[in-house]
Amino acid sequence: MPEMPPARSAWARGRACSEDSRVATARMRAARMRFKTGTGTLMRQESTNPRRRQCWSSMSNRPVRWGFLSTAAIAASALVPAVRASRNGVLHSVASRDAAKAREFAATHGFARSHDSYEALLADPEVEAVYIPLPNSMHAPWSLKAADAGKAVLCEKPLAVDAAEARRVTAYFQERGILLGEAFMFRYHPLTRKALALLREGRIGTLQAVRSSFFAVEGKAATDIRFSAELAGGALRDLGCYCAAIIRMAAGEEPSEVRGVVQPMAGGVDARASGALKFPSGVVADFACGFGTPFSASYEFIGSTGRLLVDQGAMVAWPGTAFPIKLWTKEGCEEITTPPANHYQLMVEDFGEALRGGRALEFPADGAAANLEVLDRVRAGG
Repeated sequence: MPEMPPARSAWARGRACSEDSRVATARMRAARMRFKTGTGTLMRQESTNPRRRQCWSSMSNRPVRWGFLSTAAIAASALVPAVRASRNGVLHSVASRDAAKAREFAATHGFARSHDSYEALLADPEVEAVYIPLPNSMHAPWSLKAADAGKAVLCEKPLAVDAAEARRVTAYFQERGILLGEAFMFRYHPLTRKALALLREGRIGTLQAVRSSFFAVEGKAATDIRFSAELAGGALRDLGCYCAAIIRMAAGEEPSEVRGVVQPMAGGVDARASGALKFPSGVVADFACGFGTPFSASYEFIGSTGRLLVDQGAMVAWPGTAFPIKLWTKEGCEEITTPPANHYQLMVEDFGEALRGGRALEFPADGAAANLEVLDRVRAGG
C-alpha cells in the first residue's frame, strides 16, 4: 500500500493559500470541477491567483483519500486491493454501524481510521472520495448525503433502484459540481475494450444482433440481501444490469423497444428474467439473467460477416485472469487473448485522475439512468 501522508500535511499547504484552511479547501473543491448540466462533462475553472495555482499543483500530486461506507464483502475483496494497488489513492477511513467491526476492518486492511457511523465518515474532513457498497435501496440516499458533505462518490451498481431515481441523483451531483461514478468495473477491462474495438473495426461486418447472459448465486441463503425486495434486490439489478450495459455499449445507442418476462421468487424479487431489445439502427438484442444456478456470464456480437463470443466470465473477468475472445469470420475461427488486468484498479485510477484533474470520468454516471430504464421496462414487461 502507498505510504500514507501525514494527516495534516496537505492542509498545511492549503494554509499558504488562505488563513482558513477549511474555507480554502472548500473553495478549491468548488472551483476544481463544474459540470455542464445534463452532459456529465467536467469543466475546470482555473484561478488567476498564482498562489492558488501553486495550491492546485500540490493538490494534483496528492493521493486521493478514500472513505468506505460499509465493510461489505465486495469492499474487502475488490475495492480494498484496487485502491491499495492504485497509483493515486490511499485507504483512509471506513465506517460501520458496528464500531468493533469498523475497527477490525480498518486494522485488517490498512485504513488510517474507522468510524462508528456513516454520518461520521461523511463529516471526516480528510475524506475526499467515498465508495458506497451498501444494499441497492441505500445507494441513492447515501450518495445524496455524501454530496451534501461535498464528497466525490463512487457508488456500486446500480446507482439507484430505478431510472427516475438515477436521474435525480445525477442531476443533484451535476448541480453541485461534484464527481459521481457508477462502479461498472468491467468497462475498463482490456477484454471489453478489445471486443468492442473488433466490433468497431468491422471485423464481423455490420452489427446485427447482441446476446448476453449472466447467472450466479448458486445455493445462497435466503438471508442474502439480493433476495430482499425491501433492499431492492433481484436478478435484474444484480446481474441483468451487466447484460443491459454490454448490449448498450455494443449497439452504441439506446433501445427504441424493450420487452421482458420475469420469474418472481418468494420475497417479491425477480429470480430470473429475460429481455428483448430493438434499436433504431435495426440491431436486435436479448439477454437472460438469474439466481440459483452455477456461474455463467457471456456475450456475443453477431454481424453481417461474422460473430464474436466472450464466454464464461465476460462481464466479470476476475483480476489476474485472462479470458479469450473467439472470433469467427470468413477466414475461419480465431482466438484472441487479452492481458489479465485488475479492472477495479483501473476504475479507481480513472476516478482519481478525474477528481484531481477536473475532468470527466471515462464512463460518466449519466449512463446509469439509461441502463436502469432498460431494466425497468423489462420488469414491466415492456
